Amino acid sequence: MTEHGWSVSDFIRESGISRTTVYEWLDENSNRPPTVVLVQRYAQRLGVPYEPYAEALGWTEAAAAPPKDPEGFIKRAREMAEHEDTPEEERIILLARIEAAEMHLKNARDSERRFEELMRGVFEDEKDAPGH
Repeated sequence: MTEHGWSVSDFIRESGISRTTVYEWLDENSNRPPTVVLVQRYAQRLGVPYEPYAEALGWTEAAAAPPKDPEGFIKRAREMAEHEDTPEEERIILLARIEAAEMHLKNARDSERRFEELMRGVFEDEKDAPGH
């Protein structure tokens, strides 16, 4: 903000990030620090590089990687949605995203099971297996 000579209100308007979220980030006692997705989004909207902000927050490339534990990620997102300080509008959005993520995860697992069934059927006869 200092680099552009912006006030907090200017930053909020330019970034598109909610006022509540920005003030939570600025509050040292907040238990809701900025997320990778939000920092990437505001960096893109502002036309500034993401990396210096990620570095300043102590994030590594691994922090920006997709979750390796989908259930854990969904659990953390649900805890965030259910937190008493989460504004109602944000809660509704989070719960909708969680529901969609759960559906996609179920569909992905169903597809993987179906794939395995199909491949087992292809190689039922040992002589048909690759390398034979």
